[in-house]
Amino acid sequence: MIKISFAGDLLCQSRQIEAYKTGNDDYDFESCFERIKPFLSKSDFVVANLETPLAGKEMGYMYRIWEMNTPKQFAIAAKNAGIDFVSTANNHCLDRGIIGLRRTIDTLDEIGFTHIGTYKSRDDKHYYIVNIKGVKVGLLSYTYGTNAPYNQNFLAESQLYSVDLFDTQEEEVYYPASNIAVKVFYKGKRTLRRIFYRMLNLCAIKYNTKMLYNNNADIIVMLMHAGGQYGEKPVPYVKRLVRHLKKIGIDVVIGNHEHRVQEALFENKFTATYALGDFFSENGVYDPPYDKSSDYSVLFHLYLSEQEKNLQKRSFSILKNVKSGGGKIQTIPVFDLLSEYSGSDKEQLEKDNLKIFNKFLNQNFCKVVPLPEYDVEEALRGEYSIPDF
Repeated sequence: MIKISFAGDLLCQSRQIEAYKTGNDDYDFESCFERIKPFLSKSDFVVANLETPLAGKEMGYMYRIWEMNTPKQFAIAAKNAGIDFVSTANNHCLDRGIIGLRRTIDTLDEIGFTHIGTYKSRDDKHYYIVNIKGVKVGLLSYTYGTNAPYNQNFLAESQLYSVDLFDTQEEEVYYPASNIAVKVFYKGKRTLRRIFYRMLNLCAIKYNTKMLYNNNADIIVMLMHAGGQYGEKPVPYVKRLVRHLKKIGIDVVIGNHEHRVQEALFENKFTATYALGDFFSENGVYDPPYDKSSDYSVLFHLYLSEQEKNLQKRSFSILKNVKSGGGKIQTIPVFDLLSEYSGSDKEQLEKDNLKIFNKFLNQNFCKVVPLPEYDVEEALRGEYSIPDF
């Protein structure tokens, strides 16, 4: 069978940029992923969400909280670790403006990293098909927005093709007068514009989905960037969005943005992971919040039949970002860490593993067998639970 794995958000904050600096303005991030690399090598194709521009030093690396820009060596290390494909449509893709977005695309192309979600040309295809051992997997990547009111990088009407958006790009709320009638007029105008672009963008998703089917895609995956921040549950908007994506023919929705693991939805063969958490990030390790399990993530796996070209199995692994000295972080499977921890540290890790296991499956098991990978159907049947005598 073919194994496709989906990781969460790839973030690189300022502390990590400084920690992995080797001098002479050079960086070496290879050790970030050295503990996860053997694990990723077992997959035929690995996808992650690159939640940072790669716009170059001259545009300034991350100097303000939640306004990202990372050395290209970070992406090179991720690729060397076994990640094959990245989604680029997310709320940080315009943190260095349209120039930074285009430089990111150039950088990814330069290092041979395939991607989808942001574009340099109006003529670019807004979908991607990868052929894995004869099975065609269609990929789409869309985001709820681009943090425009925060980073002040608003797209002109002529540039809207640059980012695949579920909705209209965020706008600054500005009413030019104190007169109530004028306020109502501008608010209504803004609402109508949002409705128009939401309908237009959803039509575009439907069109791109149709194009994937017309190009004989065997399975279609939406890489969805939407939701809140550190939420316990998916917000209603995201649930409605997922239902719509299912209705138009999407087979699998891989969600990110929440920076913590949320529940997944398994309805027959349809799958939606609302949030996989941060594959690599300081959140919960060096930076708050420390009470949201944001240092954990899920690596989600699909197994496809080469002969029947359909979904055969779904599984997941639980990962943890840990301190590795000198302000650095490593991404490590929890199963591997359990063999290294002892005493109260091991006991806490087992509790956290159970918490993420239950959260992802939306279950409430008392105990679970630690494993490197859990089959979803077997897990839901309780086959990994340990009787609490």
